[in-house]
Amino acid sequence: MRLWRGALVVAALSSLLACTLLLGVEDLSDGVAGVDADAGDSASDVPVSACVTEEAGLVDVTLVTNGAFAVGTSACGYDWTPLQNTPIITMAPGYDGGNSCMMCGYGISQYAYVTYPAGTTFTGSAWLSAGDAGLGAAELYVTFEDCAGHIMNPGIIAAHALGGWFQVSNDFTADAEVSLVRITVNCTKQAEGGCGCFLVDDVSVIATHP
Repeated sequence: MRLWRGALVVAALSSLLACTLLLGVEDLSDGVAGVDADAGDSASDVPVSACVTEEAGLVDVTLVTNGAFAVGTSACGYDWTPLQNTPIITMAPGYDGGNSCMMCGYGISQYAYVTYPAGTTFTGSAWLSAGDAGLGAAELYVTFEDCAGHIMNPGIIAAHALGGWFQVSNDFTADAEVSLVRITVNCTKQAEGGCGCFLVDDVSVIATHP
């Protein structure tokens, strides 16, 4: 009798344990499904923005790569791209005694991918000169785009009638987040076929946070 009662108790406990495990698995699966559904609903409520807020870029450091043309012994370094197939060559001495870039035709440019908030002020500067003085003017032209690809006007424009070494400088305060900066040094008489050959040195664009 005692053995029969023990067997009965063991059987009852086994059945109870099986039911408990089964209910636990169902509750767990319901809980996971609920989490997934909630996550999907909350994600669909989050607006998708074209801008991704990141830590703002550095200040007091130029955004221009190889602005003094110290890297590269020909074609003004790999960081610069000629405009309209302009022949470009690294020349020495430059304004500061190092290298400079000589362009015969239109100009050079490069891009900088950045993250700066609205209200940031950018100061652009360059030294310009020319052997073919009197053929026109050269300028530092810097444009700024927001993360949707819109160009902010007027950007930085600083021109100089070609002659001896002369520093051009100007600044611009962005009215939106800046994600792309294009730095260009070009001739202002492109429609007339260019400005002959001219020189540029010490190109810089420096940001100051609001």
